[in-house]
Amino acid sequence: MRKSVLPMNINYRYWKSLGVTKEKLACPFYNIEFGVILIKRISDRIAEPTIKKVATIYNFVGAEKVNDYGARVYKLYLSQPWAKNGCKK
Repeated sequence: MRKSVLPMNINYRYWKSLGVTKEKLACPFYNIEFGVILIKRISDRIAEPTIKKVATIYNFVGAEKVNDYGARVYKLYLSQPWAKNGCKK
């Protein structure tokens, strides 16, 4: 059974204390909105936030050092695959 809900790949069990449920995350609008709120909160609460650090904690709240997920997100950020389709950041 999948523990996270797309499109923001949010693990609802991590965030249930904030009122997050699997049912709420099934709504793409709420899912994306909550994902953005999480990213902002994480960024505001860690010392010297970087893309790698924020992505690592977003993926696993108990992380103490950058993991493979954080490194992958950073590589994607640098390569900007979305720009190949005409999108700009």
